[in-house]
Amino acid sequence: MWIVTSLVSVAMVLASVRGVGFASVTDPPEHLKMRPLADIKIIDRGRTVFRLSCAPCHGTGGKGDGPMAANMVRVPTDLTKGVFANRSTICGELPLDYDIYHTVTSGIHNTAMPSFSSLSPEDRLAILEFIRSIAPKFRDTFWYPIIPVDFDDQVPMDAESITRGKAVYIQAKCGSCHGPEGKGDSPAVGVPNTLGKVMVKSDLTNRSDYRFSTDVRDLYRIFSSELDARKLSPHERWDLSNYVWSLRTGDAAHPPRR
Repeated sequence: MWIVTSLVSVAMVLASVRGVGFASVTDPPEHLKMRPLADIKIIDRGRTVFRLSCAPCHGTGGKGDGPMAANMVRVPTDLTKGVFANRSTICGELPLDYDIYHTVTSGIHNTAMPSFSSLSPEDRLAILEFIRSIAPKFRDTFWYPIIPVDFDDQVPMDAESITRGKAVYIQAKCGSCHGPEGKGDSPAVGVPNTLGKVMVKSDLTNRSDYRFSTDVRDLYRIFSSELDARKLSPHERWDLSNYVWSLRTGDAAHPPRR
């Protein structure tokens, strides 16, 4: 019975994005509210699958301390903190169920996180429920309701928007990490930050370096879910998204004509 219920839940989420891509995820209101943890049998199934498929990197308890973690450039996420980079919710929010399910299913490009689409939908859903069970945030009313990113009022990608976006890129000091032209050649690359983490080069002109993005709306989703994005208006985030997306195709130097 739990499989049927869970599959119906995910089917509703998948139906909401069919044909429009991951960046357009929106959930019905009830999916934005706190829900109880799944039945212990579901969580136990998820724990078993997690230990076989995910623990080598994330550790048996999901803390990102698996035996393979020490050899990775990007440290695996500590899933117990409830902080996920690949989400379609605004800054500081928990991810939607679909965000976790999508990441497990598709993996993360150009990282050690592979796709687990070979697992059955039931096993991937069980992993989702196990992850929710080990992160206290999912059981704290403070974090609800979840607020998804609003994709309304998209700014067309034209010469004016790209020009404005470049100004936002400079104003927001994006170059301090990505370099003045987005090539990932900032002096900060390779140097440990205050948390002891080493910044990995991310070349915005190289499409292979885009871990979470398949179109400009994905960039807007990412900028809307990042800490510094709170300082930017939706219009500025769209302009920044258009500018950064243009870097990977060379359109910044030759913006499109009207």
